[in-house]
Amino acid sequence: MARGGQVSLAILLMASIVLAGCVSPEMQEWGPDGIEVAVDESAGTATFSTHTGDNDLQDDVANLLGCDADGNFSVAATSTDKPIRIEGWLHLSKHFPDGAASSSKGEMVSTSAVIVQFGKYDEVTLPTQGKVEGVKDWHTPFTSVRATPPGFTSASKFPHDGWAIVGLIPANENILDGFAGLDWHQKILLEGWLVDGQYLGDSEVHVSDDGDCRIYAGANIDGFR
Repeated sequence: MARGGQVSLAILLMASIVLAGCVSPEMQEWGPDGIEVAVDESAGTATFSTHTGDNDLQDDVANLLGCDADGNFSVAATSTDKPIRIEGWLHLSKHFPDGAASSSKGEMVSTSAVIVQFGKYDEVTLPTQGKVEGVKDWHTPFTSVRATPPGFTSASKFPHDGWAIVGLIPANENILDGFAGLDWHQKILLEGWLVDGQYLGDSEVHVSDDGDCRIYAGANIDGFR
């Protein structure tokens, strides 16, 4: 079976489609003492501020990255005609209520993160190979974590082909509250914008050619699943 390359990045969520959970974990605060995000879709920008924990970022403006009207993605020729989609099976999630001790702006404003196995949302079913093992060093949303997905024997190349670790940035307070319902072991569809510059994470991502602007691989692509 062909696989997609690994992805490690942050996405600004305008909406998230997941099954709501019944657990209410501790989350970051929204507002002047926590995180604030203002999105200007007409200008294709977002303004970020966070004072959670030791973080100190105030009114930092960055460009939004999506696809053009035909569903094509390019960091060089930016467009926000269509939002980015990330789909698959949600294996694990983690929240960072005290912020992330990181110099990466993308990690500073990612309040939660998810480990996803790529797949089309309408076609994803319960995996039969097992679960993600040996999770360690998940101190920041998406750069430090290591884990061994089912079917692999080492954590050194995490995220592995066909997998993604995604930092989640809330576009508003309601979406931040919704992150509390990110239950493990279910289908997930994320829709929003990548953010340019120091927010991005991986700069090389590949999207589907069906016009859906769906990420299926990162660097060193070796196929599509």
